[in-house]
Amino acid sequence: MKNVVLKNFTYLSLFNIMMVGFPIFIYPLVVSRIGSELLGKVVFYQTFAFYITVVVNFGFNITSTKKIANNEVGKPNILFWDIFHFKIATYLICVNILFLIFDYYQYDLKLVFFVLLIPLYDVFVPQWYYHGRQTMGIITTLTAVNRVVMLFLIYFLVQKEQDYILYAAIISVIPLVFSIISFIVLINGKEGLNYVKPNLTRIRREVSESQVIFYASLSSVIKDRSNVILIGSYIGYTEVAAYDLVLKLINIISGFFSNYTQAFFPHMSQRMNVSEFKSSLFRLSLIALIVTVFGYIVVFYSGEIFGFLRLSQFDFAFITSMKDIAFIVLPIIFIRSTCYMIGLGVLITSGLTKEYAKNLWYSNLVYMLLISTLVIFEMVNIDNLSYVLVGTLIFELLYRIYICIKHDKSHWIF
Repeated sequence: MKNVVLKNFTYLSLFNIMMVGFPIFIYPLVVSRIGSELLGKVVFYQTFAFYITVVVNFGFNITSTKKIANNEVGKPNILFWDIFHFKIATYLICVNILFLIFDYYQYDLKLVFFVLLIPLYDVFVPQWYYHGRQTMGIITTLTAVNRVVMLFLIYFLVQKEQDYILYAAIISVIPLVFSIISFIVLINGKEGLNYVKPNLTRIRREVSESQVIFYASLSSVIKDRSNVILIGSYIGYTEVAAYDLVLKLINIISGFFSNYTQAFFPHMSQRMNVSEFKSSLFRLSLIALIVTVFGYIVVFYSGEIFGFLRLSQFDFAFITSMKDIAFIVLPIIFIRSTCYMIGLGVLITSGLTKEYAKNLWYSNLVYMLLISTLVIFEMVNIDNLSYVLVGTLIFELLYRIYICIKHDKSHWIF
């Protein structure tokens, strides 16, 4: 069991490092070529693609993974094609709605076009299926090749500010091409995924079962990415780039802990072992806390580190902005890791899905109320937005602990 969890954790971590870590790795290169302002503009428009991606995935990465892992479906091809049909239809609807919204504002048509291709990657790459089959090595290898090609093209083709559209095209079109190729290989392989016509009754059932996880993903994106939209609208694109870089670093670190929870989840759903879970939660929270403290040390000496690495692409104002943001949001590593483990490992596994959903809606309500207050009183700045994000996540964690106590599940966490 431990070997399987370790294997799943390793592949999920490598996969997410390449998905989230790649933009961090190329940040200095891209900033030196097109500047932080235009990079921030691309990131600003990418935020809308993130919203579409969450709607397209609709929580299937958890619920459908569980079904495949536990052999709960007699014919996996039926589930596979039902989810694919839902994803492609949802994507088309979301894109049309977004273009209707953009019609009321001035926008960069070319940039919007390429950015809105990004969610198609999740339409054609069924990560949930690979995870359920415990064959994440396939998708991880594909992603690695994909990232190498992107790096090669960005390095040799993106040379000046005017190439920001080309940069957007590379980060959207190349993954899409690879995803379509992998999709064709998968459905024509040995998995037996013969085509099945969509059935609305089956699709509604899958959507209904995935709603809670969808709310969780949407809740996370609303809190994480809405700040980017506000920063881009009220402050500037350079600040968007600084905020995005810090949050990406935070997410890639906390991603290790959420990956462990996801890798552990199929086994938690098969057998309820309180002592094993409590031990895992303690270790995860302790390591997350140590990493958070270490993060503060790194931020404190970040000026010297940037100088040592000779990252002159980042100007002083950019680095200062990053440091200020990091000092506020670093606790997210500990908060989110612990919160996610309790949510998935206790609430979902114990069947408290309604309470879990209520927790997410309450946290979003708190976030929206705080953001509205900032807007009304003209207090929108990066520091205040960062404090709102951290405060909302603290509320979410405390409320989950309250749910555990209320439903006699406190022995799972204490």
